[in-house]
Amino acid sequence: MFKPRAGRKWLAPAAAAACTAALGFCFLTLPFLQGPVNYSYDLPFYFRSHTVVQDVVVLYMDEHSEAVLQQGRWEKWDRTVHARLIRKLTEAGARAIVFDIVFRPQSGTAAADHELAEAAKGHGKVVVAAMNEFRVHEGKIIGAELTKPFDELAAVAAWGMAEAGDDHKTVREHYRDTVFEIPSVAWRAAELTPGAPAGAPLARRWINFYGAPGFLPHLSYADAFEKNFDARAAFSNKVVFVGALFSVGFTGGKGTDDFRTPYTLWTGRRAPGVEINATTYLNLVRGDSLSRLPPLVETALVLLFGAGVGFYFVSLRPLTAASLGFVGAFLIAVLGIVGVWATQVWFPWLVPAAVQIPCALGCAVVIHTRRLRREVNLLEQEVALAGGVNFPASAAPVVANAAPPPAPVRTGLIPNPRPPDNGAPCVPDHEMIRRIGKGGYGEVWLARDIIGSYHAVKIVYRTEFKDDDPYAREFRGLVRFTPISRTHPGFVHVLHVGRSERDDYIYYVMELGDDETHGQRINPETYVAKTLHSEFCRRRRLPLSECLETALHLAAALQHLHDHNLIHRDIKPANIIFVKGVPKFADIGLVTEPATADREVSYVGTKDYIAPEGPGSVMADIYGLGKLIYQIGFGLAVADYPKLPADMVETPGTPALLGLNRIVLKACEANAARRYQTAAELHRALAELRQFLLANPPE
Repeated sequence: MFKPRAGRKWLAPAAAAACTAALGFCFLTLPFLQGPVNYSYDLPFYFRSHTVVQDVVVLYMDEHSEAVLQQGRWEKWDRTVHARLIRKLTEAGARAIVFDIVFRPQSGTAAADHELAEAAKGHGKVVVAAMNEFRVHEGKIIGAELTKPFDELAAVAAWGMAEAGDDHKTVREHYRDTVFEIPSVAWRAAELTPGAPAGAPLARRWINFYGAPGFLPHLSYADAFEKNFDARAAFSNKVVFVGALFSVGFTGGKGTDDFRTPYTLWTGRRAPGVEINATTYLNLVRGDSLSRLPPLVETALVLLFGAGVGFYFVSLRPLTAASLGFVGAFLIAVLGIVGVWATQVWFPWLVPAAVQIPCALGCAVVIHTRRLRREVNLLEQEVALAGGVNFPASAAPVVANAAPPPAPVRTGLIPNPRPPDNGAPCVPDHEMIRRIGKGGYGEVWLARDIIGSYHAVKIVYRTEFKDDDPYAREFRGLVRFTPISRTHPGFVHVLHVGRSERDDYIYYVMELGDDETHGQRINPETYVAKTLHSEFCRRRRLPLSECLETALHLAAALQHLHDHNLIHRDIKPANIIFVKGVPKFADIGLVTEPATADREVSYVGTKDYIAPEGPGSVMADIYGLGKLIYQIGFGLAVADYPKLPADMVETPGTPALLGLNRIVLKACEANAARRYQTAAELHRALAELRQFLLANPPE
């Protein structure tokens, strides 16, 4: 047998070592490959029980407080209310009071400003927020501006920097202002209380979250003013943090104030900014914030591990390497998760466990396969030199007159189905002109009936389903939806339903939507359906009045569907067509009854529009409609939710847009219990916003 040259035997292991080490270095350092690094920090929180803390109380400026204290939905809170709160907390013996609020200078509030400053001076340990606000021009950051409290308050209260939540990122580090180098709100609060923090104010620290959002002790802002409320029992010797709750979304009329945390990964809930500040304060005074290995140490460990595992795995058989890789990844994960809570130091353990070990396994499989192929080639050469016969690996013996295998026989809704012909399907009394759409469960054809009218015909093939049950459910959904399709202007009309047992498909004939360019003047050769998706692609953000009219129309249609105990399951702009200018729900192939304790609903739909709990409920439909309203109202892709347009503050009608955002946030709540419970509730909220817009037209 031919042997490879001995001088090249180290080439493959060295290449695997270099590849594995380089890949780990890239994932460790490149910003767009930080997923494994970030999850190395996030995942350990899932395996740790919550830590009980009693030194702080969070007072939420929530919707309940707005109503009780009569604060305007679209206005900044009256500063005399905050002054009353400070006096109340002073009497109750609060150790310190921290406002996650930027009290900007403003005109016409001199008396209220003075009252607030005097109340803060009377307590002596009040901290308020400042903010680093970037100036943006044509989508680019051109500078930064420090926004701090008005002078009279800044003279008597401590103030520090608070983080803005505009990009809805996951917060992992203590906030550090690297522009003006001013300490954070949490640091200022820690300086005023026993157990002053160690180290430099702007040193890098990672947040040690004590539990999921809402875990810290908290009350509604309005509770502090209840007649029978025992304020001393609640606030004595506590540091009280005051700020907006995430369900409000907007406080003072500008900017979001909630953040993703490691717990958001599995709960879907974000933490309000005031809770982040309270947590970082506790980290500072308790001395239990997390740290990370120095960059040089991390880099050295990743490179050495990658080189070692890449070099070693190539010498093993793939099955052995896979077994060792699985065990190694498990041990690294255990070490990374247990180690962070034992040492309060975290390491990006997923880089070696989930990146480098699989890379080394891949290299081992590739190199082992190449070795086998080379050995087979050498063996064939030796056989040929010895006078033997060698067959291609793909050759197989042929048996003359062998009988073909029997065709499989299935039982179900339609016996012995077969795939459709390559040509157009056959629908009685219709000429099938051309296919104009195709989805996961069928295709849509442009058709002309015997009197020359154009229709859309949806064909659903049995062969697209693994078994008969979902196919039968599709037919039953059509049977239930067809009679009500003509009872509301928000549904595409289903004119006829039929079934071809020969070619094994069901079909339904629908009214044809408008053409993108010519409306109801149909040219069969150029026809393209006008959908809400095509309008979004062409126009991006719809005018707010048009957005509201569309959303109101669809919400009413959705409630009508739900009233008949049916759900849509696939609400998105592409499934809204226009017929004579009226938006209608189309593509009703997934319409079915809601899930119950005795009946499950299959997990189907479109990513980003499916609710976290799945698509089988009325609230899931509301979630999908909320995402649709977000797209057409703000002109952003659904994957950008809940980001807002950068120019929204300068856009005419900003208060109404803020109102639309509140509606979208509630419709798209990750927790279904916090959403609108019916489409009628969503419709009422939209109608109230339309009334507000009519009463306050954009200038």
